[in-house]
Amino acid sequence: SGTSANVDMLVGDIYGGDCPAIGLSADVIAGSFGKVSMQREQKRKRGPMFLLRYLAALLRHYEEGFWLVVLAIINVIPGLRQLAHWARFLQFAENRAA
Repeated sequence: SGTSANVDMLVGDIYGGDCPAIGLSADVIAGSFGKVSMQREQKRKRGPMFLLRYLAALLRHYEEGFWLVVLAIINVIPGLRQLAHWARFLQFAENRAA
């Protein structure tokens, strides 16, 4: 559906699963939008559902980036990490960035 795994090339897509030799799990992004070029090569019907799935994955991609920036700011400003943890915001941000 609207996951970035529909358009992002994952480690599992390349290695067929986890890659313990370099310590990467199968769900780690290897290349953003890496599957888009592969999908273009395939002859498949592109209707409104394809566009909606693509837009949902794009939105999720940028949402993950936003929360990574928020986490970086939380970790840089002294005392903000403890406040974010106390307000349960830190766990929310970590879950959204994952």
